[in-house]
Amino acid sequence: MGKREDNKKRTEQRLLDAGIRLLGGPNGENVTVQDIADEAGVSRATFFNYFDSKQDIATAFGRRQRESIFAFAETLPEDMPTADKILAVLRADIDSVHHRLGNVTFARYIMMSVFGNERLARAELQNWDLLAQMYGDILTHGIDRGEVPSDLDIPLASRMIVEMYFSAQSEFLFGSTEVPCAELIERRARMLFTGFGIS
Repeated sequence: MGKREDNKKRTEQRLLDAGIRLLGGPNGENVTVQDIADEAGVSRATFFNYFDSKQDIATAFGRRQRESIFAFAETLPEDMPTADKILAVLRADIDSVHHRLGNVTFARYIMMSVFGNERLARAELQNWDLLAQMYGDILTHGIDRGEVPSDLDIPLASRMIVEMYFSAQSEFLFGSTEVPCAELIERRARMLFTGFGIS
């Protein structure tokens, strides 16, 4: 990576980190683009070189998170049982989200920003499609290993895993459940595995 490209990556990361800190803070809903630029130590014009709006911070976080999870999935052993592999990815995803955000305020902001904006919602649904493809690859490998029924509808099953994950997150963030998010996701994942007939 060239020096210029490296500097661009660092600037984008500073803006992303600043956005997460401010938008996840107690006064998050009143944070402006200028506030984020100031926190990152750049100009307002520089902010717009990287993001179209402060809401785009949310989708950028989601994109980085997805890339991180894809990389993690690639490190898992080939012979790891299918159910264990999917659970490992789900756990890594939620653990990483909680570690990087530090609190639930920004996670709530992401949900409200993304699904309150048609353009961002479409981008997020594309993200879901990519995640479903990853789980589909794991399930397909499970068929080859004899751990997953050969007649399982892979596109539907993989999409159900993704929708379960985000549904559990939403319930944890906005609902009244006292069950930790990771536990809620694991319980529901195991129920899906039973329905899928995964051994």
